Amino acid sequence: MAFVGSIGVGGARAGQGRRCVSMKVQTMPTAVRLQSLRSSVNSPVGKVRSRAPCNVNDALDYLLSRGVRIDAVEVGRSVMDVLRELHVEESTALAGLLRGMPLTEVEISNMFGEETLEVWRRDREFCGMMLANPLETPRLSLVSMIGDFQCLVIELAHAVASLRHLPMSSLSKKTKEHLQQILKVHVPLADTLGLKAVHAELEELAFMHLYPKEYDQMCVLVGERLEKYGTLLGDTIREMELALANLPQFQKVSSFRVYGRIKNCFSIYRKMMSKELKFEEVMDFVALRVILNPKTGVSEQEACERVMREVTKRWKTVEGTTRDYISHPKDNGYQSLHTTILPEGLPMEVQVRTERMHECSEIGSAAHYNYKFEGLHQLI
Repeated sequence: MAFVGSIGVGGARAGQGRRCVSMKVQTMPTAVRLQSLRSSVNSPVGKVRSRAPCNVNDALDYLLSRGVRIDAVEVGRSVMDVLRELHVEESTALAGLLRGMPLTEVEISNMFGEETLEVWRRDREFCGMMLANPLETPRLSLVSMIGDFQCLVIELAHAVASLRHLPMSSLSKKTKEHLQQILKVHVPLADTLGLKAVHAELEELAFMHLYPKEYDQMCVLVGERLEKYGTLLGDTIREMELALANLPQFQKVSSFRVYGRIKNCFSIYRKMMSKELKFEEVMDFVALRVILNPKTGVSEQEACERVMREVTKRWKTVEGTTRDYISHPKDNGYQSLHTTILPEGLPMEVQVRTERMHECSEIGSAAHYNYKFEGLHQLI
């Protein structure tokens, strides 16, 4: 039986932290930045998944020796980190690192192997299509690139990395156009592919840079709202853990974890604008997620429904907020059971889903089918 009670706070805090990181990276001495690049490769998170023909540290040094600016190498390294977070194959992560780098096909083949070279070739072709028509190509290319998830996810990883390294300063016209393109093209593309974490980070960082005044206003509102909740979120997590652990013979579920999340600033702002809501009318500002594993022989739907029945029995719910996205998944494949409870009179959304559903919602179902995203054309 696994119990994890934690609060995942995103939104304002995540964005403000990103501002600080972005500014620090720009002002670090070159020697320190080089050491940081190498140490990230040697860290447990940054290690290559399987042995490559070339040591990645050597590759970074080689790129610098070829005259590539250190900031470009740092962005490439960030792209690789994003791709690894999405659990892609090593050849895809390496191709992401090498996008736009001044290497020949022979160099790439000798240093990283034929698999990486093949992905790099297809990604180079994709980049050419992007340059020809940047606002249409990603959507149109989905039709012709069914099963080639690598090029699409590399493009999204580059968008994330570019925003992570974008300094907080006045924006040029070209940079503003790039940010608008990310909101218009990359964010919907990430949503279509089911890459929820990428989708959220892209829209949050683009919002922070494009509309800093509105972003700061949302940060203030989020901070004030969190003060109202005080310890309620943590207390409700513990109460829910105890309630579920004490189910008769722990029916239907073999293990579970409960944690909280705060809706990010852009998601709140967009919901307020699209539905003409006041900030206090956003009901899913705070959410509890119950992530479970069904017992052997028990269906995912049955296990999730058993947990949700316990939730609705113990807490008062808001009428009309119950949603069954397991029987009726969203267009991007998202599955979960939703309702909104009122602990101490404050709204708190509850989301119940299995570990498999949660992983698909965070990194995309395409990643689980070896990039065979069948029927992708139906989602365009």
